[in-house]
Amino acid sequence: MRSGQITVAAVVTALLMLLLSACTYSSLYFVRIDTEETRLDGFRLKPRLFAFKEQKGAQQGLKKNRYSVTVRVEDAASKIDDDDWQMEPSVVDSLADRFLGRVTGVFVADSLVLHQIPAESGRILLIPDRVNYAPRREDYLTLKFGETDIPRPTDTLVWLMERVEEEEQGLTVFRDNVEGYR
Repeated sequence: MRSGQITVAAVVTALLMLLLSACTYSSLYFVRIDTEETRLDGFRLKPRLFAFKEQKGAQQGLKKNRYSVTVRVEDAASKIDDDDWQMEPSVVDSLADRFLGRVTGVFVADSLVLHQIPAESGRILLIPDRVNYAPRREDYLTLKFGETDIPRPTDTLVWLMERVEEEEQGLTVFRDNVEGYR
């Protein structure tokens, strides 16, 4: 009887491990190829095209070519510590308004054009959301250009970014991390 219980426990454990190892994680985003910083006056600009990263559950509910398009604008000289984020919301809002004033005093984003390579694929013109600069802090803000479909054959965009599209399987407990933006 004892060896039968051990065999059943071993079979149940093996089946459970097999089911857990069948978890699928999918990633779809663009990452910069070049490492050179883009600066405008005293601001650092970082483009981000992001659909999902290490999303659990294969293709269920994932829109394959739907990307959120943003450009983060940072104060290149800022050295904000984690403790500085603990200020009162009214203080952060005041500093964020001052930072927004500095940014818009230097430039205003009226549109963003995604050029696809090869050039025959056409271009995608995006207009920014000028009302919601978020998240807004004392040393950065995000210019949101909404969401767009980027066709599957396109591998590269100008600003030297390449598509990362991967799907992996494995045990949930052994995943290194689940990330958002890079």
